[in-house]
Parts: sequence; C-alpha cells; structure tokens
Amino acid sequence: MSMIYLLVLIILFSSPMAFADLIDDRDLLLEQGLKFFGVQKYKDAIVSFDAILEFEPDNVDALFNKGKALEQLGNGDEGMSYVKKALEIEPDNVDVLTYLSAELAKSGMLEEAMIHYERILEVEPDNVDALGFKGDELVRSDNNKDGLVYFKRILEIEPYKIDSSKIPYFDKVLEMEPDNVDALNAKGSSMVMLGRSEAGNTVIFIDRLDDAITYFDRVLEIEPDNVDALFNKGRALVQLDKSDEGMSYVEKILEMEPDNVDVLTYKADELLRVDKSEEGIPYLERVLEIEPDNADALFLKGLVLSNQGRFHEALSHYDQVLQINPKHIVAEENVRVVLKTIGHKKFDGFLDVKIHDSQDKLVGHLRINNLTILNHTIGKNLIDEWPVTKVITRNGQDFEVLQHEKSKNVKVDLYSGGAAHYGIKYPYSEEVWIIYANYWMYRVHEGDTVTFVYTLFRPLA
Repeated sequence: MSMIYLLVLIILFSSPMAFADLIDDRDLLLEQGLKFFGVQKYKDAIVSFDAILEFEPDNVDALFNKGKALEQLGNGDEGMSYVKKALEIEPDNVDVLTYLSAELAKSGMLEEAMIHYERILEVEPDNVDALGFKGDELVRSDNNKDGLVYFKRILEIEPYKIDSSKIPYFDKVLEMEPDNVDALNAKGSSMVMLGRSEAGNTVIFIDRLDDAITYFDRVLEIEPDNVDALFNKGRALVQLDKSDEGMSYVEKILEMEPDNVDVLTYKADELLRVDKSEEGIPYLERVLEIEPDNADALFLKGLVLSNQGRFHEALSHYDQVLQINPKHIVAEENVRVVLKTIGHKKFDGFLDVKIHDSQDKLVGHLRINNLTILNHTIGKNLIDEWPVTKVITRNGQDFEVLQHEKSKNVKVDLYSGGAAHYGIKYPYSEEVWIIYANYWMYRVHEGDTVTFVYTLFRPLA
C-alpha cells in the first residue's frame, strides 16, 4: 500500500463520520478523483478511484478513469485493461467506446477502432467523432462519395461549431464540393463567432472577420437569398463598424422572413445598443409573441426595463430567463446589479470598444449596453469633467450625453481588457468606480490599440 494511500486513510479515519460519508457517497469520491486528474495529480486520483473500487469493484466510472490515469503515468497496458473491463460491464458506454476507439486509432489499429466507432453510431447516430472517423476512413478508401455523406451530416449537426478539430470537415467538403453553401457558411463562421452565446455571453473572436466575409460572399453568389450568409455577413460588417451596411443585410432577411426570431432579436439588440429602445421594443415584443420563452428576448426586455428604472419588472424578466436557462450568468449577475443599485443614484449608458491593428485598420468593434456606473463621489467628479456632446430625449426625459475616450496600446499577445462577468473596472483609475456590463472578451495582438469610448446619459434637472 502506497504512502499516499496510507496518508489518505489516516486522514479519513481521524474523522469517522467524514470517512463514512465519503464511502457512502461514490459521487463525492469520483468528483475528488476527477479534480486530481484535472490538475495532473494522477497518483492522487487513483487513490480516490481505488477507494470506490474497494467497495464497488464494478464501478464503471472508477474503472474507466483509473485506466486513463494509469495511461498518463505511462502504464498503458495496465490502464487499457481497466478501460476494457469498464466496457465489458457497460458495452454501450459511449465515453468508454470513444476513448478506446481514439486510442486504437492512435496506435494504427484502424480496423479495431472502426468496430467501436460503428458501435457508437448504433447508440448515438449523431455522434460527431464517430461520423468524422467513418467519413475519414471512407475517403482513405477512395470512397469520397460516401465519405462526403458523413461530413455533410456533421455540418447539419454542428453547422457553426467553433472547434478547430471540426474545421477540417468543412475543408474536406469544400475540396469535394467547392460550392457547398453549408460548408462555406460553416467555414466562414469558424473564423468568427457572431452574436450571443447560449449562456448570454457576447463572445467575439475577431481574428479573421474579413476572411470570413469572403466565404459568406461566395454563398451569396451561389444563393443570393441564403439567410445564414446574409445574417452572418451583416453581423460581421456591424463588428467592423459598418453598421448601416451590415443592418441592410438584416433588413433584407426580415423582408423575406418577417418572423425570424433570431434576426428580430438581433435587430432589437442593435437598436438598444445605439440607444433606440423605443424602436427596439416592438421587435422584442414580436419575438415574445412567437416564442414566449425566448431567453434572449426576455433578457433584452429586462435590460430595457432596468434602464427605464422599472427594476421590479426587470427582475421578473431576468427570473424568467433563469428559469429557462439557469446557467445564464449575465441574467444572474444583472439580478445582483439591479438589487444593488436600487436606492442608489446612478448614471447609465454604454461602452464602445474599438480595436485597431498596428496598421490602424479596424479589426474589432463591440458595444456593450446596460452600463451602470455607481455614483461614487470621486467618480462623479471625474464624470463632470467629460464633455457634453448633445442633449437627447429618452422616455420623455431630457438627458445630456457625456463622452470620454481612452486609448491603450497593447503590449501583450492576449489582452482581456480587465473584463469579467461581474464587472469591468475603469482601466486607468481602477479604484474610482466599477462599471457593470455584459460579459465580453476579445482577442487583440501585440501592437494593437484598444480604444474605450464611454457614453453616459445624465438627466437634466
């Protein structure tokens, strides 16, 4: 028995209740082992898996993960014996089948791997890894026609998967069918992720917007009314600060499909970002007529209500979002922000972030709405120094529009801008105030310049 194992047992037995609880809770031991595995403490992970196996020798999760840990320690044959035992107990376990198939393929045992991948497809017909392997094998056997069927199926399942391991399938389809619009759309979308993600995050990769547009343009040459290409090109142009041109593509879609909820929601979002809430609300209302449980529309409606000071109604909308998607971290954070700002005097507005490369070419643009600045005394004094650019009317109230711009030349390869879902600190006076906004991130490179343009609305007396 290893010293590590003895040490763990001594610690556990020093607290009999804790040890009993651990033995009764296989999930807790498994979680502990997986955490050790995740930080590459494979010997410690094996201790946890062994503790499960001592009381439950046929526990598939423990067998499988012990096998993987042993392989990481260089004990490949012994590790594979545990993996195979797990598969004997659960022949249809897709995780075990996938791991075993990949290991066999890496070892050049392609026929054996194919047997397991075939089994995966019997259990999960839409398993992308198995479809990809099957397609690759058919192409390797000069059966391009049948291989193409599998690659196309991947495009149907994951048309815009931002995953470098899937991009070769787009390329393979394009090699055989250069004008395949699904593959062209997928290839373009693999270069830039556009719009709001499932968890409500606005995550934008700005590496190759121009290149992506060339793929969308090719689709539109083949199919001028292809909705995916029109929508993707429109959003890419908006990110390149060509809003008018980009929104013309969005409008074209709405002429063809007036009830397209994704496009209606995007249109509303963009109107909110340029402080045209009154114009944006009808689009949100239309989405909610079509899909009352549309989380994005409910979330945006919550933003509008919050900006109008209708905090209790905003909280109701955020609550609905969280019932639909409990992992919507921005809605969750906005609930906390609204609760914190109720009773506080505050300003609101938006933050514009523009990224220029070393040749001063605009390579990224992101506007964040729902900006709330808590009214600390020092922060207010600084804000008072910002120039008033114009006066506007919002919801019957006159506001001064104040703007402040700061540019920062980036000296590092990857820069997060100090952003996190719980807030963005002002980049030059971090102790002055906290700016709450939607979670966002972007890639910039050494030599790029990031310009932060803060726009606030100060009510006139």
